[in-house]
Amino acid sequence: MALNQEQIVKVYSNRLVKSLIPNEFGEVFIQSIINDLQSTLLNGPIQSHDLTLIVNKLKIQFLSNNLKNEWIEFQNVINSLSKFRSLDQICNYLVFLDALRSEPEQTTTSFIKPDDILSQSSYSQSPTRLQPVPPNPNTSSTTSQLTLFQLIEPYYFTLSEQTILTYLPYTLLGSDSKIFTFSNDFKRLEIPADINNSFSSLLRQIFEFALLYKQLILVVENLKGKLVSAIKTAYIAILERQLNEYVNDINQVFNSQPESILSVYNSIFPWIFKLRFLYRVSNKLNHVDGYDFLCYIYSYTKFGDSRIKKIATLAYEEVVKPYYNIIEHWIIKGELIDNNNEFFITFDTNSKEFNNIIKIIPKKIPEFIKSSDKIFQIGKTLIFLDKYCGELKWVNQYNLKFSTIIFNNYNGLSSMSTNEIVQLIDSQYQEILTYFTQIIQGNNNMFVHLCNCKKFYFMENNDFIDALIIKGQKVFDGSSADITSTYLRKVSQEAIQISSVKNFEYANRVDSRSLNPQYGSLGWETFSIDYKIDDLPMYSLFEGHQNAQYLKVFHFLWKLRHLNYLLVVNFELFNELNHNVVRNLPNRSKKMLNKSVTVITIIRNHFQKFLNGLIGYLSYEVIEESFEKNVVQKIFYNKNTQDLTLNKSFLPSVEDENDTVKFNVNLLNVDELVEMHGGYLNKIINSNLLNEKVKGKETNLSYIDQIYDILQTIFNFVKTSKEYYSLVVNFGLLSKLDKEKNFQLEQDEEDLEFQLHKVRSKIYKDIYSNEFQLQLNDFKDDLNTDYNLKDLSKMI
Repeated sequence: MALNQEQIVKVYSNRLVKSLIPNEFGEVFIQSIINDLQSTLLNGPIQSHDLTLIVNKLKIQFLSNNLKNEWIEFQNVINSLSKFRSLDQICNYLVFLDALRSEPEQTTTSFIKPDDILSQSSYSQSPTRLQPVPPNPNTSSTTSQLTLFQLIEPYYFTLSEQTILTYLPYTLLGSDSKIFTFSNDFKRLEIPADINNSFSSLLRQIFEFALLYKQLILVVENLKGKLVSAIKTAYIAILERQLNEYVNDINQVFNSQPESILSVYNSIFPWIFKLRFLYRVSNKLNHVDGYDFLCYIYSYTKFGDSRIKKIATLAYEEVVKPYYNIIEHWIIKGELIDNNNEFFITFDTNSKEFNNIIKIIPKKIPEFIKSSDKIFQIGKTLIFLDKYCGELKWVNQYNLKFSTIIFNNYNGLSSMSTNEIVQLIDSQYQEILTYFTQIIQGNNNMFVHLCNCKKFYFMENNDFIDALIIKGQKVFDGSSADITSTYLRKVSQEAIQISSVKNFEYANRVDSRSLNPQYGSLGWETFSIDYKIDDLPMYSLFEGHQNAQYLKVFHFLWKLRHLNYLLVVNFELFNELNHNVVRNLPNRSKKMLNKSVTVITIIRNHFQKFLNGLIGYLSYEVIEESFEKNVVQKIFYNKNTQDLTLNKSFLPSVEDENDTVKFNVNLLNVDELVEMHGGYLNKIINSNLLNEKVKGKETNLSYIDQIYDILQTIFNFVKTSKEYYSLVVNFGLLSKLDKEKNFQLEQDEEDLEFQLHKVRSKIYKDIYSNEFQLQLNDFKDDLNTDYNLKDLSKMI
């Protein structure tokens, strides 16, 4: 016999209660619960407060007996029954539960475990096992009139969607609720077992918002006010504003009472791209410096996805402001406000040379900076004009002018477009470089000083060098350790007075000094010219290593000039010897000595030809050519149309009616001037003749080593010829005594003749033929195989 609906409710509610309430509660207590439940289910539409009374009646009883799990199960069943509005639905559900109890119970707990919180997380939840109940033919025919949702709903043992929506906003705003709680590390969220798969699938996606928001809130709480980098601090500020906007949007969504979880997901969906981007960027905060952090954000402004590009651009526009603030101070005042080494310019406080103090770091130039070199030069030149040239008034005027443009016409560099910034930098660079050139080339006569250094260090002024050699010869022949600075100053002053330098405008800058004097070295080896450049602007541009290069070339040329001078003195000695001694000897001896003196003269001429050819080649083909290409053509021959008015001392040229001279001068910055000067000297130092590393193809010996060997041979000639000179003088004295006194000095004369023959043979055979000729031939063979040095082969 089929049961009617009332009977079904009584039978199955009785079974349900007895299966859920432990026997130790007592039969009377259990029966009272059964009666209350049946009365509630059968007396019309179920009222939630009626079921609440039943639940409250049992709650204390369950919990006091430590039956928490049983209590939760009973509570879930009662809550499910409260949703049904018809007796037919209640009957179906009770029958379903009775069938379900015959299957093993299985409860599962799902966790969101975002190993990579920016990717789609993997979730696991064992689905609730459903055991379909065959339709009861005795139930009311109204079952067939239910919707699909109404038919399915009783078979899902789950929290209601409305309950989930009640607690969901707390989760999305990073707080625990009664049904959703964060793990201790805030990287997981628990999904209760009594939520069906449909809801769980949506919640898995929605919880990514919650987890990202929670992690980002922790970033703000942990780092706000604690970062030293202004760039990172600016990011924390924009991050906090974005999170506040997220909170406002969440509140608006739930204030409108969303109908479903899906509608919530759709409403907040745009935030997933923002939160993912902000989380990814936030992970970089503790791993890179401010510069790399800024570049990392900037790279996303070029991202293909417009949604990522939008939030990245918003973040970049904020974090770049502190960086632009550094640039503003640099290009307006020449001040470097960078305490965290995030800028591409740095100061080396250990360096003493201006050009090495301020340095640019190419690897730290960000992609969005288009005029980095000009920016670098603007601030550097401002410092130079202010600190080294004393142009404080002009710098202040410049400061006022461009401060007005940047902050009055615009709201700082960050408000300007890339093209506007480039145009501003170009304008500043042109203005400051024009004034800098006027100060350096006009007021401080840099080109004139370059010419003067060439004149003295590279011995263009021959009569002055000859005067130095003459006036200092006696003391230079002695130990360098015995030469005092007072005597050196006296030598240079006397040389100035007997040479053309006495009428020179810069004669007061010319001095002499001894470098590294010590016992065992001669004054010739340590003597050096000193052209003083002690005015600060020029002193800073003529750097220390460049002065060393001047001295290196000077010492080599000094050696050549000194040796050439010794040959000249040697010529004068033998000319005097021939006139005063040889011509008065007997015919036999005269003929012999005349021949010897002639041979020595010819040899001397070969030596002088070599020295003069070498000096001439170095002076014109090496030094002058480098000066023309690396100095003159870089300072002048400008194709621009702008003329700079410079004072008359700069260079002789056509004067105008205002008694000034006009030149079309290149605008060179500090680095370009130093590079120009260094290039000019390096071209000389590293020329094939002077560079120790350049070797001849035939001998595999360096040119400079071969030159030094030849110079030593020439010096040996000077010493040996002096010895020959002394022997001839003695021979003349003996001949004179023999003639006047009739002394019998034949043996002494024979001995002297033997010595004269021996010394003459040494000069001709050993020094000239066996040494010089062989050395010169090898040297010329190397020169002839070097395309750049063939001309020198002809000159020597």
